[in-house]
Amino acid sequence: MVSDVDEAQAEQPQQPSEEQLRELFARADMIRQQLMQADNQREMLSDLNREAHQALTALEHLVGAKQGDEMLVPLGAGAFVQATLGDPNAVLTSIGSSLHTQATAADAVTRMTTRVASLDKAVAEANSETQRLSSELQQINAYLEPYLR
Repeated sequence: MVSDVDEAQAEQPQQPSEEQLRELFARADMIRQQLMQADNQREMLSDLNREAHQALTALEHLVGAKQGDEMLVPLGAGAFVQATLGDPNAVLTSIGSSLHTQATAADAVTRMTTRVASLDKAVAEANSETQRLSSELQQINAYLEPYLR
């Protein structure tokens, strides 16, 4: 009979101490802040990634273009301007730190393809981190829910 009581007590989870609850609330707060930062970073990376994909598409159209070809040039936000192509092999591309260099259209496509791949990876990592933090926060909140009443 004593063993039945011991087994019943062993099956019931122990009530966390007030200090443990405070630590969990603090951890949940910290994760909320990290989640906001991770989500902001994910949105920024997604915007950069979209922009890089648009640039890559535009550059790929330049590869077969000739001087004097008429084309629509994307300005962003769905706006385009009609333009006549001067030299299709005089593409300015970013090399970082607000520095640009002139390259052929094919070289610019190669550079942009590398950048797009890097941004795709960064977006995937940011999505994974956001999901991890969100999952951890849900677990803590589910654990703390009975103690919020």
